[in-house]
Amino acid sequence: MLKRALKRTPLQMLALALLPLALLTLNSWPSAMAGSRPELWELRIIHTSDQEAGKKALIDIPALVAVMGHLDSLPYPNTIKLTSGDLLIAGPFMNASQFLYSSPATYSNLKPHQRSLEPLAMRPGIADMIINSNLGWQAAAIGNHEFDGIAQPGGILNKGNFFELISKDPKLRNYDGNGIGTDAKSYREKGAGIGPDGYQGASFPYLSVNLDFNSFKANREGQSIFEAYGLKDLTGTPQMASANTLARSTIIKVGREKVGVIGATTPFLPDIVGGLDSSNMLSGSYRSKETTAAEQAAALRPLIKQEADALQQRGINKIVLMTHLQDTTIEEELARQLLQHNIGVDVLIGGGSHKVMGPVNGAELGLLRGLDQSSVIDAQAKARGEVVPALVPYPKIFTAADKKSTIYYVNGGSNYEYLNQLIVRFDKNGGIVNHDQSNSRPWKTDGEAVSTLLGHSDWRRLPAGERTQKISDYVLRTSKNAGHRNAIATVNAVKAYIDGLDAVQYGLSTVWLNGNNGDIRSRETNLGNLVADSLLWYGQQLLSNNPALTDIKSIDVAFINGGGIRDMIGTEQVMPDESVHRNAPEANPILGKQEGEISKLDVLNSLRFDNTMTLGSINIAQLKRSVEAMVAETRHGGFGQISGFRFTYDPSRPRGERVITIDLTRPRRLPDGRIDGRTQDQELVRPLVRDGVVIDPKEELGVVTITYLAEGGDGQGGAQLTKNLGKVRWIGTAGDPTTWRTAGHPEPQLLSSKDAPRSISAGLNARELGFGSYRDALAAYLAANHAGGTAGNPFAVADADGQGRPRPVRILTVSR
Repeated sequence: MLKRALKRTPLQMLALALLPLALLTLNSWPSAMAGSRPELWELRIIHTSDQEAGKKALIDIPALVAVMGHLDSLPYPNTIKLTSGDLLIAGPFMNASQFLYSSPATYSNLKPHQRSLEPLAMRPGIADMIINSNLGWQAAAIGNHEFDGIAQPGGILNKGNFFELISKDPKLRNYDGNGIGTDAKSYREKGAGIGPDGYQGASFPYLSVNLDFNSFKANREGQSIFEAYGLKDLTGTPQMASANTLARSTIIKVGREKVGVIGATTPFLPDIVGGLDSSNMLSGSYRSKETTAAEQAAALRPLIKQEADALQQRGINKIVLMTHLQDTTIEEELARQLLQHNIGVDVLIGGGSHKVMGPVNGAELGLLRGLDQSSVIDAQAKARGEVVPALVPYPKIFTAADKKSTIYYVNGGSNYEYLNQLIVRFDKNGGIVNHDQSNSRPWKTDGEAVSTLLGHSDWRRLPAGERTQKISDYVLRTSKNAGHRNAIATVNAVKAYIDGLDAVQYGLSTVWLNGNNGDIRSRETNLGNLVADSLLWYGQQLLSNNPALTDIKSIDVAFINGGGIRDMIGTEQVMPDESVHRNAPEANPILGKQEGEISKLDVLNSLRFDNTMTLGSINIAQLKRSVEAMVAETRHGGFGQISGFRFTYDPSRPRGERVITIDLTRPRRLPDGRIDGRTQDQELVRPLVRDGVVIDPKEELGVVTITYLAEGGDGQGGAQLTKNLGKVRWIGTAGDPTTWRTAGHPEPQLLSSKDAPRSISAGLNARELGFGSYRDALAAYLAANHAGGTAGNPFAVADADGQGRPRPVRILTVSR
């Protein structure tokens, strides 16, 4: 139904044009002008997305809680709080919950010798959900990381899955230590955040118009997730928002009005989440990752229209759409199509792209977290050594061709680094008239800015950990919001566990290792090279003296997707003058960790997924197709980080024709056989591709990659990698047999830790990172080549030169 624009007199139009100029300061009454126009109704939307807590969240969550408390104190009577997906991510923060909370039933079933070895609660993410529920979100879209590791082929769910996590469990209390064995009581801060009524799950509904919730089964007996976990199924007619709920849309009462909220998940979800397939999406809503933005938007449009129509039939004419589409291009195309087809959405909130939006002078106004913050820098410009903010106005306004309706599009950072505040004004027909230009903005959560916000500028120059403690104590001492205090207590509990991981060290680096999202997905980085080198080395060690691998002559090349590396190793601090200081891993004297040492925590925080490895053979024609997939997009999770070869490509060429040269290389070694820590350049062995032409298409190389890519993830399915891998061997944990059978492979042979050569198996139990995982590869590689005790060979290759320009030696761009 078309939302009619009000007809206004010239005097009214003049008053409307002057409205932004008359607005008051940030901390004064923001609705004064709106109050003089009774036909206008003002709504404030506080939003974020992609919280994805890792090590850095221990600093940013307390600061975000403090900012939320400040925003709550401002006089906006009509406020809703929304988050558009990826509230959690695999890694040490999420996994800490398995040790901080216990399920008495689960624990009692463990044998005595297991009770000091196994997690107490097979439900990672409890702390994440407690924190987000206490922040006051009223609805969340479903993102891709909600599904990290939860599914097996056919939609059968593993224990501790996302749907179980958002459900209520009164038996999971642990508040007073009930159900915990004697050996587990050493865990500090156990049970933080859970009251005497037990775990309450998600206090808000999770929304998605295109997921088929009935396709997921809680067990092999086919029990539905609604029956097994006691979730509310509100996927029919839109209902009022409630806890422990799955729905396509929901209704939130705001003052005298009601606001409809719709959620949407990326149509290529099965392409980026292992264990899911098109059957987990509503019929017709799946689109492969390779399809265009227009096709992605078109898949969602009818489902969004159905929900918008249902909301309007209930008399709701103010509608917010939360999307988790991974790409701002798709979100913007969706906004255009919604307007073109007269679908009654007013505000579109993005997610999944980690896109910071703000004014072009946002840094000058002090709104952004440093000019060189990877999430706000144009990736292509940065690859050229330029610092160019990739911001668009906040909000970005899309207008229909007939000028009668608009959609306000916003997005806003990730990893608890920003809270965003959008203030829009509606007419009596539910159409947006304007927005508060002065007070609609991102709010950064770095410690320096928050210290000033709280009236304690003297905290700004304290070390980050000490400053965070001050902010946490301030919230605990002064906040009247019990939820905010509870969120801080929960973060403190996670920190107590995570600190223990910092006590185990593997190697030594004298430099900052770049795993920042914007870089690792668009260019070679020193950490990307390091991880790829570790895969190559690990595969070569497996090949040595292993009878099961005699048909693979050598392991020559290795590659991983940039999206599999989730964070830096080292410290990155935005200073009061907005400069960014990046340093090697910090010391932790309390735990005996020296500056530069890379710990178990560092590895787990950067490599957050349970990615295991696959060995096999690959011909050069397939290697070129795989490399083409790595550079098919400007910035994406499938961008390659490589070892054993180098290549040049022209990003201006058509997809599939961008790779110009590929050379086979080998790492430079010291006389004692260790990899040289002073360079990531590699020695030329021979050319494989010249001017885009494969010299010998049938020549085979030995390859090692992660099983996620071997099974076709992140564009490698379209590149035919699964189809063309030969002599396939899984390492550590079996992959998805369905994928391999579909591709015409017999089920590959599994290599377990008992097959490991001495160089890897030595110290295996001490690493406890999962034999055959990319985490174990990095830890073992560091210990063998760059351990702190080895003389003169720490890792020492800086990611950029003295002017901040990258140092590409393996992946080179050319233009013609």
